[in-house]
Amino acid sequence: MWIHHVLLFAMIISYSIPIIYVYQKFQTNTTLSDIICDTSCKNTILYSMCLMGFFTILYELQRNDIESIIYILIILFSIYGLLENGVETLYHFGYAILCLFCIFFFMVHHTFLTNSKILFIFTLFNYGIICFMITMIQEDIIICECAFLFFFAVFYIYLHFLSS
Repeated sequence: MWIHHVLLFAMIISYSIPIIYVYQKFQTNTTLSDIICDTSCKNTILYSMCLMGFFTILYELQRNDIESIIYILIILFSIYGLLENGVETLYHFGYAILCLFCIFFFMVHHTFLTNSKILFIFTLFNYGIICFMITMIQEDIIICECAFLFFFAVFYIYLHFLSS
């Protein structure tokens, strides 16, 4: 069972590179897409996300939950689509919506599987963030995006230890 811990650690390490880029450029951008699609760091972020995706797929295969694997594969596909399409394109917007809702439904799926009140609270927070972002679609949404991903990350880590 220790392999789950190693894979989670590898996921966190590989995801830390995009987090560092976002932290460094947070103040001067209005969306996460503006940061991750910037040509000065896009390839590094893509490489990091591919590495994180590899570890995540291995992790999810260990979990042996087909719905969870499907959600993760769609999330990863949509992340790569975000990185490969310009911020102003409809494709980029479509990939962003797909990623957002697959993350949310991944959370709903595991909340119902575990019947955890803590996971329910994180899922509820992200539902509120989605509703707020829908009303702010043309505005500065970077704080909402970061909060959404933060709650998902905490959800994922909590789920890990809940399942261990």
